[in-house]
Amino acid sequence: MVTGFPHPLGQRTHAVDVPGLSDEAVNTPPARIVDIVNRAVQLSGIRVFVS
Repeated sequence: MVTGFPHPLGQRTHAVDVPGLSDEAVNTPPARIVDIVNRAVQLSGIRVFVS
């Protein structure tokens, strides 16, 4: 589990099971690093906005 993702507004974030995400990605090809990172960010509770 990875914890302590910094939230830009100081709000609490959720722990993320990165090894579990990696296993999930390998079992559902195509496994891309960007997809694993995006999913980790999504599960952590951080919302990223690009302007």
